Amino acid sequence: EEAVNEIDETAQRAKLTFVIVGGGPTGVELAGALRQIAVQEIQKDYRNIDTSTARVILVDANDRVLKSFEPSLSARAARDLEKLGVEILLHSRVTAVDEQGVVIGERRIDANNVFWAAGVLASPLGKALGVPLDRSGRVIVAPDLSVPGHPRVFIAGDLASVMDTKNNQPVPGVAPAAMQMGNYIGKLIRNEIVSGVRPEDRPPFEYRDKGSMATIGKAKAIADIKGWKFTGFFAWLIWSLVHLMFLITFRSKVSVMLNWAYTYVFQSAGARLITGDFKPQIRTFRDVTPNG
Repeated sequence: EEAVNEIDETAQRAKLTFVIVGGGPTGVELAGALRQIAVQEIQKDYRNIDTSTARVILVDANDRVLKSFEPSLSARAARDLEKLGVEILLHSRVTAVDEQGVVIGERRIDANNVFWAAGVLASPLGKALGVPLDRSGRVIVAPDLSVPGHPRVFIAGDLASVMDTKNNQPVPGVAPAAMQMGNYIGKLIRNEIVSGVRPEDRPPFEYRDKGSMATIGKAKAIADIKGWKFTGFFAWLIWSLVHLMFLITFRSKVSVMLNWAYTYVFQSAGARLITGDFKPQIRTFRDVTPNG
């Protein structure tokens, strides 16, 4: 909307530039969605600008996007993103962000839209406990998810830093992991109340990885489910079905399914409402012609 009313070409280009920092599932899905919207869904809504010229730049410090996935799936995701027109900058660290753009090493990119998808710090509550933390501020818990030195205090979810006993890798900060932690802690408390199990006899928490998925765009996704790898339309279909399964009511499932079907067929989000105050940038120029 701001780009439509911007008459300065450089400023307009900055308004149509989107930089996403972080090449994990969040960054990849956001990059693909932005390019898809700009190229396929809203072009017809604007006559004074070409939205397909919008730049979407995905920046990551690693050697590939989706580092937590198998290299073959990461490579497929990168190819799909590039086909959509996403610019991928690997081995790149953002060193500064301001209102006009970002600085990547010694390179500056003018962009009015910067999205941080490279992770967040944990709740400051962890610091108040006075126990060891990891670099993200998460509490390094014992194998039974208890706070070191406090066997009756448990931490689950994003605030817990715990290693997977199967591969000695950190348990990812995703919803399935948090749900499993909550169930595990609940069973521990119940067993100690009902059966009198001692804290030193607790079994360690074991994370069950049910698979990972990421969407890149319309009918484009990757999935790794218990060693089975899927790409393209079939992976996107699996991603859609899994999300529908976890909706609470049957009505919600049907409503979302119909909405997705409408969007898929008509390449439209159905309704796009512009809310909030918007002040167009109107500039007047003095007539300097001889007869003016």
